Amino acid sequence: MRGRVRLFNDIIGTGYLEPDDGSPVLKFSYKDIIKPGYQLLYEGQTVNFSIRQTSRGPLAVEIYPDWTE
Repeated sequence: MRGRVRLFNDIIGTGYLEPDDGSPVLKFSYKDIIKPGYQLLYEGQTVNFSIRQTSRGPLAVEIYPDWTE
């Protein structure tokens, strides 16, 4: 799935992604960002990700930043 970072708080390590298909906004953890180095994303950055259903609802996982931006 593809979307954009709506918000990322690098202090607590969580954020929200807005899927391009209009699905509800998804929460994510820095632990699910797949990239070398510091796990940081920027507001508005395009990403590809998967969705995992949990007892707390759906979460964005396996988040790959779009390196063409």
